[in-house]
Amino acid sequence: MEEIQNIGRIARYRDVFEEDVRDLSSQFMQVIDASGRTSLTDEPIHQSKDAIGHLDEYVIILRRKDNQVIQRDLEQIIESMQEEGYEVPATIESIVGNEVKIDEEMNSLNWDKLATDLYFPLAANEEQKEIARRLASNYGLTVQGPPGTGKTHTIANIVSHLLAHGKKILITSQKENPLKVLKEKIPEEIRDLCVPVLGGGRDSLREIEASIRTISEKLGNTSIEKLEAEIARSKNELDSSRRNEAKYKHQLLEYSKSEKTEIDYKGNSISKAVTAQMLTEESLDFHWILDKVELNSEFPLSEEEFKTLWELRGSLEGKDLYLRDSILPDFHLLKSTEEMKKWLSKGQELKIKHDMAIIHTNKIQFPHDKEYAEKLNIELSRILEYKDCFIEGTAHQKILEDYLAGNTRKERWTSFFNEIKELNKELVSIHKTIISYDFTLPKKPDFELESDIYIYGERLRANKKPNTIFALTKGKNAKFLWQEPIINGHPVRTLEEIEILQQYLHLKRKKVEIVRVWNANIDEISGTPIDIEDKRLFSTIDKAIESYEKTIRLGALVEGFIQTSNRLLLNNSNWLNYNLYVELKSTTNRLFDVLNFQEWEREYNLYRDSLNQLLNEKEIHPIVKSFLEILNDKDESRWGSVLDELKYLINKKEDVTKYFALFTRLEATAPKTAAMIVDLLSKDVAIPQEVQKSWELKSLYDWMTENQGFEAERIENNIKSEQDYQKKLITSIVSNSTWLNQINRITETQKRALVAWKNFIKRYGKATGNNKRYLADARKEMEKAQSAIPVWIMPVNQVIENFPIYNDKFDVIIFDESSQCDIMSVPVLLRGEKIVVVGDDEQIRPYGIGTKDSEIEELIQRYLEGVPNKRLFDHKISLYEIADQIFPKSGRLMLKEHFRCVPEIIQFSNDLSYGGQMVPLRLPFENEKIGPPVVAIKVEDGYATEGSSLINVPEADKIVEDIEKIIADPQFENQTIGVIALQGNKQAALIENKIRERISESEFVKRKIICGNAYSLQGDERDIVFLSMVVAGNRRFVAMAKKDQQQTFNVAASRAKNQMRLYHSVELDELKKDCYRYQLLSYCKNPARVNEIIENLEEKCDSPFEIEVLRMIVAKGYKVQPQVKVGNYRIDLVIEGIRDRLAVECDGERWHGPEKWEEDMQRQNDLERAGWKFWRVRGREFYYNKTKSLESLWGKLEEMGIEKVVN
Repeated sequence: MEEIQNIGRIARYRDVFEEDVRDLSSQFMQVIDASGRTSLTDEPIHQSKDAIGHLDEYVIILRRKDNQVIQRDLEQIIESMQEEGYEVPATIESIVGNEVKIDEEMNSLNWDKLATDLYFPLAANEEQKEIARRLASNYGLTVQGPPGTGKTHTIANIVSHLLAHGKKILITSQKENPLKVLKEKIPEEIRDLCVPVLGGGRDSLREIEASIRTISEKLGNTSIEKLEAEIARSKNELDSSRRNEAKYKHQLLEYSKSEKTEIDYKGNSISKAVTAQMLTEESLDFHWILDKVELNSEFPLSEEEFKTLWELRGSLEGKDLYLRDSILPDFHLLKSTEEMKKWLSKGQELKIKHDMAIIHTNKIQFPHDKEYAEKLNIELSRILEYKDCFIEGTAHQKILEDYLAGNTRKERWTSFFNEIKELNKELVSIHKTIISYDFTLPKKPDFELESDIYIYGERLRANKKPNTIFALTKGKNAKFLWQEPIINGHPVRTLEEIEILQQYLHLKRKKVEIVRVWNANIDEISGTPIDIEDKRLFSTIDKAIESYEKTIRLGALVEGFIQTSNRLLLNNSNWLNYNLYVELKSTTNRLFDVLNFQEWEREYNLYRDSLNQLLNEKEIHPIVKSFLEILNDKDESRWGSVLDELKYLINKKEDVTKYFALFTRLEATAPKTAAMIVDLLSKDVAIPQEVQKSWELKSLYDWMTENQGFEAERIENNIKSEQDYQKKLITSIVSNSTWLNQINRITETQKRALVAWKNFIKRYGKATGNNKRYLADARKEMEKAQSAIPVWIMPVNQVIENFPIYNDKFDVIIFDESSQCDIMSVPVLLRGEKIVVVGDDEQIRPYGIGTKDSEIEELIQRYLEGVPNKRLFDHKISLYEIADQIFPKSGRLMLKEHFRCVPEIIQFSNDLSYGGQMVPLRLPFENEKIGPPVVAIKVEDGYATEGSSLINVPEADKIVEDIEKIIADPQFENQTIGVIALQGNKQAALIENKIRERISESEFVKRKIICGNAYSLQGDERDIVFLSMVVAGNRRFVAMAKKDQQQTFNVAASRAKNQMRLYHSVELDELKKDCYRYQLLSYCKNPARVNEIIENLEEKCDSPFEIEVLRMIVAKGYKVQPQVKVGNYRIDLVIEGIRDRLAVECDGERWHGPEKWEEDMQRQNDLERAGWKFWRVRGREFYYNKTKSLESLWGKLEEMGIEKVVN
């Protein structure tokens, strides 16, 4: 049989392999009938009736479809639902209108992670992520997949994600074709876990065997611990990688924000690009400032200060700078040349006097203490003033002798004179009081007078006047006081007068007493006595006391000198001898000559020592040694020159100090610039101009270039690397998690059942003859084997055959091309917990051929009573429409990114059926471009044939003619071709026959030429598609305005990848505007919806920045297009190569916030996912150095192999 199958395959290409086919036909006849004959021509075979003949003809065999499987499945469904405890899936509950109750807690436990931990190994858009999230909370999803939106890619991602979370999945479809390519999209690491059951052919069986063999081997050889460790490691690394990606993105965000942040400059907001333009136009050089300057900072020096610093820089040499830390002697503390000369001369003079005086002073042990000598000198000078007191035999000498004797002798005279002085002071005071009174007293003794005055005074103190009784008694002796003129010529009348009389008598008595005491003491020392009758008695006493007190003062001086002179060892000296003091005074005076020199010598030594001490300072200047040498030599002749040198150094140090005062301020703010100034010391260099403005310009330059070291391209590459690494990690997590779940889930019984099922299916084959009995055995084994495979891929009929209703439910069932699934696919819903229906109700749905509407209506009335919208459930409804009707609104999504057609082609369908929501992302490379992408070709001689079969031969001829030209043109090499007749089937057959007549069979196969109606190409695509409108003005036709006709036009107009050609024999004015023919023809004549033609490239640019970049790229000879629209996005500039292209983004001036930046990054990610490569130029880089800013672009273009079109 295998040989016969090979013969059948090769025979289809008779023209190519004619000899091989003839040989194989002969071999075929020899196998089945040696007497048989073969004919590969149109000639009839003449042979016996018993012999077998082999003719080269087509044979169509019609047989009734076997409905036993579906009938048995429905019976099992009815039985299961009648059993107690059978849980009807939410999808079925919703069909019949029952309230769907979901165990939220259980759903959350089993499905929440599906929404948070996304594992997509393939590139994923937001819609795919949303499918995963919503599937976690909905029992059913309706995913609308317009043409070319990557439905298979989406399913592969969702399947991988579900596998990573341990879910069991069934992928099904009405037909096998959509499922054949699905497995190849699954990552290779888990591909063998996806078992396709697609008919009974050898290829399908071979795939089943390979998958089951791999699963068996893997389950037996894989360590659970190793898988768990690898999953944990991958998840940790995935988290780390995502953190790195977030970190890099944040760096890019901050960089982009910084690049586009504006500042206020002189009342205007300026960007970095504007700053770059301004700086390039500025003639003032500011690059002498080597430090980074902050915005709005002030230059640390004024213009005048900087000028001073610059001048000092020119006048100073490097060797002068050490003076900053050098210690110089204070010029003002050093003696001038004249002062030094006089000082040294004075020293010489004092030395001579010293040498002469030292002989005399050595006689007495005088301490060489000038202070002491001065004290002695002062005391001796004072003593010598009292020469008269030293006269021998006088009262003064005797008093001095007693004073120096000390003790009572000294005390006697001191006390005596003090007492006399106090008494005399008292008497003088009384005398002053009574001197104004005149007293007339009777001649009576003073004591009697005092008694009479007392008695009379007591009477007056008692406020009593003297009366007769008082005069006769107690006051009889005192009556003279109030009767006679006693005081100032009148009697005593008051107490005051009494007290005056008493003081008078007291003075009289004390005068006698003081004279007596004085004369008695003075007489002992032969002093001069005092006469009591002396009218100036009190003055005489004062003078006498003053004279003798002088002697007392001398005694104190001598006594003090004796104490002071103890150091002179003047023992047994006659202190009363005046000459002793004279001699001592003379010696003291000579001592000063000694001490003056000693004092000068000490000053000299101190002066010299002060300079010597400076030498101990670490940073002392060497000039100090010169001063010391002069001092040591006492050579004043050299002092002046060294002093002049010091003066020069001091002035130079002042310059250095000024220099460093300014330099330090500059260095604190601008250390690098300050270091540059040091390097330029003493050099003749022009001073920088306008330093304040230079500082301001440098601050703008530094702000503009603050990110110059930031490698944005490297960071973007890092992000790409992390994203690529995340894909690998996700693939690893998906693979290892899936295998781990399978190992933990599968049992030995399931393993055996799986192998048995495989063998039964292999024997069942094409379900012919006695092989049918193996199906029951296969179904029985599948009850046990189903869970051994995590992903099953099979059409609806195989699902019903292999998975009885009572088997374990799949976690998720995914329907692909559900628009083609009719109502008989609804039983499959019973086999899953959650359902994902992928389809498109805008494409052609089931026709329901062979079934009478009346019979369907009768069944609806009989069995669907109470079911909402029951009349919709007829033989024409698709599963997609059912799902769209019953699934929650939150479970409806649409895939919007379109990858198949160029934008000009898909836009018709986008506007016709999808409200413009599709986002075309495909922009062809130069070698893929066929222009224009949309063409309307009028067949001038076109006409439609009369009769039942509608054909347009001229249109067919024109299409075949153009196909032949395309095949012959090298520009269209390898372009695949499709032909769709927009009405009827005969036109497509006519065109196919004509093509086969004009081209070889091999070319027909190579170009994958298919001719048919729109349904023939639904789910398929070709590079170039020829549309034949068929109708013509010579034959009446009706408008095509129904929904199913819209679906037809939608499918027809979305099959071409690179070019869609519409051949028409009618014009727009011959068509009704509500006819889809009119809409398609109108669009093909003017596809302006997406393709506005502007001749001037610069007019298309969005900004002056883009224009300047465009000019430089064009000047280099590259082909460039500005403002290229890709889907909903625009790219600033696109440089086109033959097989590659580069998107150039001109990063503008303004920052629009992190949200806009995130949106821009998402735009780039989406376009990179569609295959785009990006290169960016920042405004500030471009405007500051246009040539340098584009250097990396030329390198990138060379690396990508994009060549110039003009040299």
